[in-house]
Amino acid sequence: APAPAPAQNIKFGIRKKLLEKEGEEDETKSGKPKFMLNLKSQVGTTKGGLVRLQKEAIDLPFVSPRQQDSKTVFVAGATGQIGARVAQKLLREGFKVRGGVPDLFFAQQLAEFATQYGVITREEARRLNAVEFDFKSAESVAKAIGNAGKLVVTIGPTEDGPRSLVEIDDASRVIEAAKAANVAHVVVVYEHVTGISAGNPLAGLISFFSSIFGRRKIIFSDLINQIVDSNFKYTILKANSTEGLDDFSPETQNLVLLQEGTSTDGGKISKSQIAEVVAGTLTNTTISENKVIEVTTSPSAPTKPVDQLLSAITVDGRRVALAEAQAKAKEEEKERERCERAKEQAQAAIEESRKAAQLATQLEAEAKRVTAEQAKAATLADKAQARAEAAAAAVDSLTSKVKELGIPNILGEAMPSQSFGFSLGELVSKAEDKLQMTMGAATAVQGEPALPKKRKASAKLSSIAESMPTSKPQVNEIFGGLFKQETIYIDDS
Repeated sequence: APAPAPAQNIKFGIRKKLLEKEGEEDETKSGKPKFMLNLKSQVGTTKGGLVRLQKEAIDLPFVSPRQQDSKTVFVAGATGQIGARVAQKLLREGFKVRGGVPDLFFAQQLAEFATQYGVITREEARRLNAVEFDFKSAESVAKAIGNAGKLVVTIGPTEDGPRSLVEIDDASRVIEAAKAANVAHVVVVYEHVTGISAGNPLAGLISFFSSIFGRRKIIFSDLINQIVDSNFKYTILKANSTEGLDDFSPETQNLVLLQEGTSTDGGKISKSQIAEVVAGTLTNTTISENKVIEVTTSPSAPTKPVDQLLSAITVDGRRVALAEAQAKAKEEEKERERCERAKEQAQAAIEESRKAAQLATQLEAEAKRVTAEQAKAATLADKAQARAEAAAAAVDSLTSKVKELGIPNILGEAMPSQSFGFSLGELVSKAEDKLQMTMGAATAVQGEPALPKKRKASAKLSSIAESMPTSKPQVNEIFGGLFKQETIYIDDS
């Protein structure tokens, strides 16, 4: 068949049907479905084309998937030797297939060949949509999945196209994309002879250099754990080798499905038999979900339909064990959090106790200080009392001494003990009166007047008193206000 006409500046990413009149006429005349690319620009048509091809734009940001269709299956590696047979079986079972392929043109050629030779019908070809993607990019896989509700990936030496290897790492990226795309059921086919396995004599050496020069390649058990720790249902088919056995070989034996880990010396299995098991798995999901199955053959095994063989396999216990482990881990985490909270509360209580003890020590010290201050105050009060009593005794002694000096005889009255101050004017006046009285007595005795002398003395004392500057008494409180002292300053110059 001729290749599509070349196009300039082709941009991918917007899904849009482009029809040419010439192509429509050719399809009408030939009675075959046309081949077209879902591109922005017209790239021509090819007579006898069988399948719609869509090239996804891998540089566009990934968006949330649409509502998934349970009747649409994404086959990762639809041009692989097992993948192509899986796509054919699924189409025959009535599914719509989104075939992930590395090369759209090669996929077109393969689909055209399959239709021409009756491998698939024209009606089945209409339900086949080829989508270009890259196993090395999880984002590319997620976009290619589209609205598919189910997914199939085969790990094998000829599954990325008819000649390229699909490794466990590639399948791991497909699983991550399936999670992002909200796929409901995933089927993984794994041939024991592919990739790094126990049967590979170079496995240890390859693993050693991989660990030195790059990240460690995951092994199949890692992939199973990744699948189990997901939100979709799964079926894992661990198939015996298909090498050297074609679909119609007389060496083909009856299909046998066994529980994982069952010891078997089964023979090789054909790629068509594996595709038959995959189709039966997705057709009967209620009896195939969450199972890990050994797929082999035996010449002595009875011939049974796939659904009957699937029913005999028990559900894989990994997810239940994982759920229990997660629940246990969650409970342990809660217990650890409770212990942490209790520890924090205990630490807080210890800190509060320490602060309380510190406060009690401070209060005790303060109480001791207050007691000492009170004792000191009492001592000072006793001393003040003693001093007051001593001052009172001194006052009494001073009063006695004043009386002994005869001051009351001159003043003619007792001197009050509470005040020791007096004015000079009062003293002069009283002195004059006393002098007058004395001179009067003398006159009476002698019969001679003595008035001039009185006047002279009186005038002298008056002049002395007048010459003295008047001074306001200064009052001071002594002994804490117990007594008052008046002080008069006299200039005796």
